[in-house]
Amino acid sequence: MSAVPADGPAGGALFDDLRGRRVFITGAGSGIGLAVAQRFADHGAVVGATVLPGDEAGRAALAEVGGDVHVLDADVTDAEQVEAAVATFVEAAGGAVEVLVSNAGIGQSAPFLELTNADWERMLKVHVGGAVNTTRAVLPGMLEAGWGRVLYTASELVTIGFENLTHYCAAKGALASMTRALAREVGPSGITVNCVAPGPTMTPMFVKSEAENNDAYRNTIPMRTFGDPDNVAWTWLFLATDAGRWYTGQMVAPNGGVAM
Repeated sequence: MSAVPADGPAGGALFDDLRGRRVFITGAGSGIGLAVAQRFADHGAVVGATVLPGDEAGRAALAEVGGDVHVLDADVTDAEQVEAAVATFVEAAGGAVEVLVSNAGIGQSAPFLELTNADWERMLKVHVGGAVNTTRAVLPGMLEAGWGRVLYTASELVTIGFENLTHYCAAKGALASMTRALAREVGPSGITVNCVAPGPTMTPMFVKSEAENNDAYRNTIPMRTFGDPDNVAWTWLFLATDAGRWYTGQMVAPNGGVAM
């Protein structure tokens, strides 16, 4: 992945305050997570980027990002692994996590009646349980500092749904509700909580989905194109800046008009 100009699409001033920020990103080995890691690194943040243990392709991709990036192994469903990864990053970065991007996720397409209890458990455990584990690991440091940004990755499907993705939509919907509740709880402590709900974006997970990745679906999008991870990644950056300080409890949706 090639680096972008340091001033970004709207001039350097907007993202200047990201320089030196300690940012922890889960699911950073590909797709949106990798693009977000790239953007933060390009703008001078100190990035902790997690991949699943054994994900050598993810490690290799992050090695190309450049900047101050610390690649860490962690399965977000395992609280101990998450806590260990956060602790390692905090020691290396010289301070507590200031921005959390809880992005790790999985996909699966199947009719509702074919989904097993194990399918539901896994989907919820990764998306919701993973967000809980990472938030628990970083929130004490934010509360102590009186400042923080918590960012979850949701989906435009929260508002429109999609056939054969019932458990995925339910998991992402839970994140949107968690966003609003936690935002009310920690707002008085100087911490904002938001989720980003991208539309159909050309990630490896999306590309594998024949139900979504096809011309018929693309032509229903007002912009007539699928999203690009490098473009939608700017949303996470904006919400992490001082300019985004009045956004909390929100679901911000770069989606090409899929959901309005």
